[in-house]
Amino acid sequence: LPIKALAELGHTDEALKHLQKLLKSLPKNDSFESTRLAELGAEICLEAGDMLGMERYLELVRSADDRVTRKIDKGFGSK
Repeated sequence: LPIKALAELGHTDEALKHLQKLLKSLPKNDSFESTRLAELGAEICLEAGDMLGMERYLELVRSADDRVTRKIDKGFGSK
């Protein structure tokens, strides 16, 4: 993702701003993409030393199970 490249170049705030914009534009029931982007946000925050930001994104990953409606997908956000 270009967002990760932006963060690697030292533009962490800009990368997280774009990531947040993408997260907000996703449909509420798109748990896979939401989880993928939240994991990326957590990784960017970790590399930047922002533990509070990392926790916020990890909470989004953990909450993915609340949005999953198919039984087979339960536990996806907690792996």
